[in-house]
Amino acid sequence: MESVKSSIEEVLAKREPRPSKRKWRGSLLGGCIRAHWYDANGVPETEPFDDKLYGVFKVGNMFGEEIVKMLSESEAISSLEAEVPVEIDDMDFAGNIDALVTWKSGKVSLLEFKSESANARKYRGGEPKKEHLVQAASYGVALRRAGKKVDDVRVVYFDKDSFTPDEYLVPDEWGERALRILRVMNYYGDRKPPRIPEEVASNGKGGWKYPCSYCRWKTECRGSR
Repeated sequence: MESVKSSIEEVLAKREPRPSKRKWRGSLLGGCIRAHWYDANGVPETEPFDDKLYGVFKVGNMFGEEIVKMLSESEAISSLEAEVPVEIDDMDFAGNIDALVTWKSGKVSLLEFKSESANARKYRGGEPKKEHLVQAASYGVALRRAGKKVDDVRVVYFDKDSFTPDEYLVPDEWGERALRILRVMNYYGDRKPPRIPEEVASNGKGGWKYPCSYCRWKTECRGSR
């Protein structure tokens, strides 16, 4: 029987992740270094994402597209570029900026969007996540190295129920932190980095703390050195 459920599941099953132009990806830069290495080197996932989670990713993408549409209608903005590709050639790094906005004042802002539930916003406690600061900052570094004007970098969270934004300026020092992480990634290159130490990753109850608890390579990583 035809159904919306089966039709949507069919589309989600055809997911085709956008391949990165470089080994290291902006979307993964602020997370676990070893997980990033596994992804970059095509190591098979031992705990692949549940299909339902790809629906969550799809919602996030749709949110981003809608936010761009709304911002493009703002009278405070003179121009807006979406999904702007950036690269740092000598560091084998690439990514895509959610939006690059030029305000009527001439100021240029790099925007990284994140959608979240009300519970997730409450859990953040009024502070941006460090991995999101690193990601956004890496894009700012890439643009500036390419000789492009960027006056500020921002991470903007949007509530999924109301579109209410929560906006944060990314301090300049996060750009240097992003570069340090990239230097570490390139130091290891094709050599597997060390995993998160047992005493740090363990939750003390026979399981693992975040990010290990949600890792797509949990068995691969925790069962090896």
